[in-house]
Formats: sequence, structure tokens, C-alpha cells
Amino acid sequence: MTQTETRPRLCRSSYQSNILEYIDTCPQTKSLNELFSSKLSLSSLDQFNNTILDQYLVYILCLKIIEDNDDKNLFQLIHQLLLKHGQISKSIFEYTPPLPSLTSNTLYTMYQSIYNTYSMFIYNEFDLDVLIEIGCFLLKYRLCDIFTISTTNKQTTLRTKYIGFFIEIIAFYYIYSNHNEFYTNNRPNEQMFQRKNLLTSIDQTSQITTLSILNSRQSQSHNDLFEKFLNILYQNGEIQFDLRQIKNLLQMEAYQFINKKLENKKVGFIQFIETIDKKYGQNMKPSTLKSLCRYRIKMCLKQFPIDIRQLNMSISENLQKYLSYDNKYIFESYA
Repeated sequence: MTQTETRPRLCRSSYQSNILEYIDTCPQTKSLNELFSSKLSLSSLDQFNNTILDQYLVYILCLKIIEDNDDKNLFQLIHQLLLKHGQISKSIFEYTPPLPSLTSNTLYTMYQSIYNTYSMFIYNEFDLDVLIEIGCFLLKYRLCDIFTISTTNKQTTLRTKYIGFFIEIIAFYYIYSNHNEFYTNNRPNEQMFQRKNLLTSIDQTSQITTLSILNSRQSQSHNDLFEKFLNILYQNGEIQFDLRQIKNLLQMEAYQFINKKLENKKVGFIQFIETIDKKYGQNMKPSTLKSLCRYRIKMCLKQFPIDIRQLNMSISENLQKYLSYDNKYIFESYA
């Protein structure tokens, strides 16, 4: 039997599949692009009220797809979904209230149990580099366009939605970098969806030394990628951290998963945010007139970044890249 046939199945639903279980059930020969184009509608919601784009980000995250190293078509598809007005309704681990039909205690308890299993599956499988890379990718868009508020949770604001998404990324990096033992011990040694084994061709006697070198390189990779993420975050211009808002956000039921992971680390996490904001916020304050104009243009365009394409006859290629936050996909995609 193949690994796909023997591994545990993901969460099940009687009325609407989640994209993870849907793809997990489909033949390996079918491409993800084919599944999205032929089987799924942007209006589809799964049993946790995830949009198609929510589900797709989780899929990339769990399969460890990194833009620069793996399948660029998967990131291309994110862009196509965004052009078709696909939207993100939540951060990766954000809790969504059950549907109104699940009002009885029995159904609500069952929903909580399934949701907890679903969240832990993602936590056990997700890759930190991929999570940060997804953040870098999304920050090249106008956040108020690509995020939406779920119909089941109208009590929050759009700004809280996308701040929560990126705060979650920072929180996981904080846990990894400042509480690495806790981060490592809370995750399994083996995952369903494995990365390619870098040690298969290495002599067994040298694997320990090689593994130590790889871990060191991986740590540096996390650090470099996180610094890239912070630079893009502040260049985007749409996010300003309010510490009081972050503290309130961490107390919300929607962010119970990350709140539990932070546990007694919240004071250190808030200080971590303060340090980041002081360093990168100050660097962005003396912004050049050019960067201020770029932000103004982005926020005033009717359809950013699509409208940038219409300027290509009158501006240089370098300026196109600058105005689109170096988002190559807007020039590659004709969706």
C-alpha cells in the first residue's frame, strides 16, 4: 500500500469537504491547478467557514511549498484567485464560530473537537519558512482588497483581520527563535507530508555532523527570511502596530490557538513586537517622497495591482516593479 493510502485521513464533513481532505482523496495524477479550475467555486466554504483561498494557503503551508524552491505555479494560482476576487477570511489558526445550525450542545461540542483536531493537524505539519514566505507574498497586494470578514463573525473589523494574520506569523517566529525547545517539543518528529530527505545520499557515519550543519543553516534561513518579511511588512504601509490592540487581539476567542501557544510568554512577545516596531518603524519614518507616492498610488488605484499593467506603455520596467512592490505575477498572469 502507498503512503497516501495508509496515512490517517483528514477531517470529514457530511455536506462540504475541506480542501485538504478533498485533495487528499483525489488521485495523485491530477494537478492542483486542475482541481481548482474544474471542481471548486470561489463561493465555496468548508465546514469551518474557510474560503477557498483560506484552504489553499493551508494546503501550501502543510505541503511545504516555497515559492523560490518548489512549484511556482502554486503561487501563481494564488494570484489568479485574487484576481477573481478570492479573499482571505482568517489567519491560519484563527478559530471560527460554528454555523447557526450547530447550536445544540452536542453539535457544538462535536464541532469544537473536530476543529481542535484540524488545528493540531495544521500545527504539526506547517513549515515556518513557508508561513513567512506566504506572508511576504501577500504583502505585495493591497490588504484591504484581499481580506474579508466572515459572515459568521461580524463583530471584528477588516483591519483586525489582516493584523491578526501577520501577528500570528510573528508569534510563531518568536516562539521558534526565543523558545526553541518548547517549539520543537510541541511538534512531532515525523510528519505526514515530508520534505525531501536531504540526508538520503549521505553516509550514515557523517549524518549527525551533517544534520547539525543543516540545522544551523535552517536557523539562519529562518532569520534571513523573517528579516525580509519585516522589511516588506513595513514597506507595505498598511499595518501600524498598536500594542493595546495586539493585547486585546490575543484575548479574543478567535485567536485562542496562538494565545495558548504563547501561554506565559506574552510579556516577552509584546516586548519583541516593541523592539521590531522601534527598529523597522523608525527606519520607515524618514521615507523618501518616492516611497510615499508609491503608497499613495497603491491606495488610490481602483484595482491594484492590475491597473499597474495599464501604465506599461509610459513607465520603465523598474518603475513598474517598484509600483507593484516587485510583484512579478501581475505581469505574468492574464487570468
